[in-house]
Amino acid sequence: MPGIVVGVDGSPGSAKALDWAMHIAASQSVPLTVLAVRHVPASHWTRNPVIMPNDADALADVRQQVREMVEKAAAGLGAASPAIAVKVVNGLPAGELIDASEHADLIVVGARGQGGFARLMLGSVSDQVVRHGKCPVAVVPNGR
Repeated sequence: MPGIVVGVDGSPGSAKALDWAMHIAASQSVPLTVLAVRHVPASHWTRNPVIMPNDADALADVRQQVREMVEKAAAGLGAASPAIAVKVVNGLPAGELIDASEHADLIVVGARGQGGFARLMLGSVSDQVVRHGKCPVAVVPNGR
């Protein structure tokens, strides 16, 4: 996934990250991959994701929600919209984003902004991606 990869989860913070990543991708004329990871449990023994047969149906719902997010964000850019690919997988969000960082030029994630002092802290996924990502990571604040 060369270019920019942005992680989305349907939250307002990830919508801001998507908007920001789209603007950067458009201004730099690079492709944008929108990565949504439907969180599934991890095996207690191996820490690998446990994917069940019925997870495929839930993944289709997530894919539709992500497409709607992308359409809304792209509408704001008009003709300047970058080339966009949508990837939706079952797995562990931080691990999938870190894996994507191996071939990306930039990873973009939202920060968990809950107001007050908590706004200064990163969410657990953002924190893991910043610490273990293999390329530069941009954390877009969910503030003003």
